[in-house]
Amino acid sequence: MTLTGHNGEVNSVAYSPDGNLIISGSEDGTLRIWDILIGEETKHPLHDGGSRFRCVAFSPDGTILAAGTEAGVVCVWRLLTGHEALQRLCGHSALAAVISVAFSPNGLLLASGACDKTVHLWGATTGQQLITISDHNATIRAIAFSPNSATLACAYANGTIRLWNSTTGQLTGEPIHTSTSFCQSVCFSPNGAMLAQSSHSGVIRLLKLQTGRYIATLRGHSNVVRSMQFSPDGRSLVSASDDLTVRRWTLGENLREAFSIIFEGHVALIRSVTFSPDGLYIASASFDRTIKVWDAGSDQASVQPLPAHKDSISSAIVSRDGNIIVSGSLDRTVRFWSMRTGEPGLPHVLCHTDVVWSIAISSDGRIIASGLGRRAPSICLWDTKTGTAVGEPLYGHQDGVTAVEFSPNVEWLASGSEDDTVRIWDVRTRRVSAIYPLNCDGMSPGIAFSLDGLFLVAGDGAGRIHLWHTDTGRVVCEPLRVVAKADDSCIDSIRFSSDGSSIACQTSDGCIRIWDFAKRQQVLLIESQPDSELSGSLAYSPDGRLIGCGSIDGTVCLWNAATGAPSATLSGHGGTVSDVAFTPDGQYIVSCSNDETIRVWDVEQACASSSRSDNDIITALAPTGLNSDGWLLGQSGELLLWVPPEYRAYLHVPPCTMVIGKRRIVVTTDDRRLYHGEDWSACWNR
Repeated sequence: MTLTGHNGEVNSVAYSPDGNLIISGSEDGTLRIWDILIGEETKHPLHDGGSRFRCVAFSPDGTILAAGTEAGVVCVWRLLTGHEALQRLCGHSALAAVISVAFSPNGLLLASGACDKTVHLWGATTGQQLITISDHNATIRAIAFSPNSATLACAYANGTIRLWNSTTGQLTGEPIHTSTSFCQSVCFSPNGAMLAQSSHSGVIRLLKLQTGRYIATLRGHSNVVRSMQFSPDGRSLVSASDDLTVRRWTLGENLREAFSIIFEGHVALIRSVTFSPDGLYIASASFDRTIKVWDAGSDQASVQPLPAHKDSISSAIVSRDGNIIVSGSLDRTVRFWSMRTGEPGLPHVLCHTDVVWSIAISSDGRIIASGLGRRAPSICLWDTKTGTAVGEPLYGHQDGVTAVEFSPNVEWLASGSEDDTVRIWDVRTRRVSAIYPLNCDGMSPGIAFSLDGLFLVAGDGAGRIHLWHTDTGRVVCEPLRVVAKADDSCIDSIRFSSDGSSIACQTSDGCIRIWDFAKRQQVLLIESQPDSELSGSLAYSPDGRLIGCGSIDGTVCLWNAATGAPSATLSGHGGTVSDVAFTPDGQYIVSCSNDETIRVWDVEQACASSSRSDNDIITALAPTGLNSDGWLLGQSGELLLWVPPEYRAYLHVPPCTMVIGKRRIVVTTDDRRLYHGEDWSACWNR
């Protein structure tokens, strides 16, 4: 669940003791109280004259709410009075932000730590200031009570933790030196035996209080950890970091073997995180102005995470037998997926030394070729059955390999590169052919063999199509001028039709141009929709009837290859579509995107007319896609259901038949709880 409503960064979040409410404090000067069951606010926002809130806390009985402000004031509201009367506790220096507040577990004390290097202890019910703790050597970063309420731990910016007696305000024992220059967060385990502290580098360390020794170090975050909390049963620890992730650490008997589940979804710094009282959920607050509620998950889920790419997917192809999807990604891997189920195929993953820009599979299905990026420009060949490398990588290009393509007889492998050349390699010997590198004007992101393998075609950055004889490397004719304008000249993708009679190329002006191969003449111009800019991924259907192309707006567009008329627009991806490929039978088209997902679409269903019976309410309400505002649309474009942003990339609605990603969401329609008719008031009453 994502809770939205704040107009500024959210600094802190806390659960009520019964787990039904969440309180959030923000830079917008409001505290908001949310009903966790419905995800809506239960009251009007609380405020203190516009002061920004840095921290929040519930009392153990849930009747008192405390928040610290940028102005150095601790605001207290009593929730049982029927109206939230504000009590302002003033004791910290003016304009010294209160960065941490905490109630003692016995409910008697309220502690507040501020940038004036002091901690104040207040009577939780009276608001009377009882004790002031001062240490002028360093700024306070966090405070936490021990489970028995006897001790208050303070984490300081100089890398020390001090333990204070909460009754007397006296220091108990020597300061704990954390071997770091900056201690950001601190918390006690539920049994009081351990103390967790985080550093500016993202490392979390666990200290055994009885011995004063560190017993475990948790590494995984790549930036400062701002907030931590143990689960109620003490078997887990949750942490939030500036690396935009939340982690739940499972703490077994051997703490040195602790492992974590990663929760990703926030798009800005995460300032606060907490477990629900039952330990089943995690709430996090972020500078992206949202509060997210997560399923805390199970140990089994952390041991076996869903396999998926962890970065933009650059290329996707389908095996010639139609059983396997192969995808390459900027996460430096090539992965295999079952076309039928979306489950990982064998081999599961091929790892590379650089990002994967392009992939190709041989017509006999035995070899995969992968082209790598600028850091290590090369081509790797892989055995599809064993996942082992076939020989050494092919070196020769001086810049990233943007395209690879096998000849139909698998004798040759062509590669295009940002070094403005196309090279032809002998697959059997894995050596570059005797043909000199074929030069283009500008990078050549698209190359293709003719159906008989006799010709090789490539588009360049100057808006021209180059044609060569495969066996000799000699030019077939002068380069074909495709685009006259210099600003819109780049050819981003190029493909032969299934019968070899036509060449389709997609250009940077957002158009698709079809050329008669024999006559060397343009025969058709297809212009994209004004609001759908093409992304440089092009494919012919096996029967030559359709052309598919990806768009920057996340859609896949289908056109009639003979007339140029639009046939369908497929919506669902949450980012630029980087590649498309038809299955060998033409029944489906596969697309991949920088949203880290692969989608499979039913072509016939997508192109079919929206004919339906008005009496068939289920058909009438079957969703057809997602618009830019996140609404599922019906057959006539009506708004059916609004989908939260974090779910959109994983949504699965017709004509999409499958989504391969970190998560999968299926939306169906039934009439078990559905009322419909012409009388809207009857519908409302129902």
